[in-house]
Amino acid sequence: MYSLNGAQRIYVYKDKRIIKSSASGATNVTEVKWLTEKMVEYSADWKECGWGYVVGISEMEPVNAEVSEKLVELHKAVEQAGCKAIAFVDPNAFMLAMQAKKHQRVSKVSCKEKHFKTDEDAIAWLEKILNES
Repeated sequence: MYSLNGAQRIYVYKDKRIIKSSASGATNVTEVKWLTEKMVEYSADWKECGWGYVVGISEMEPVNAEVSEKLVELHKAVEQAGCKAIAFVDPNAFMLAMQAKKHQRVSKVSCKEKHFKTDEDAIAWLEKILNES
């Protein structure tokens, strides 16, 4: 399954219980609200058994404070929706990786978190985490 809204894209790997989102360019509050709603909707069947989240940030521009707040809310919402782990894919995006770590820290969610250079490595790690739970 694939969904698109502005800069935001969502891919759902139903057979793996993994959702991937990515953004290309600048994103805004409206797009992040949409992303949060869709992530919760798409993961509803996995709330009890858990699911993993891949965040592709390599094409995304750094965000402003208002968008940053919404991304913190997204972290809280996905944890409440059963997310067990978040894998950030950022092969060359140092500043975005730092923002992502901040969102994770400020949200105070208990999801495991790790950064990767490729989607394949991120998905493999998430599959391992999900198989352990």
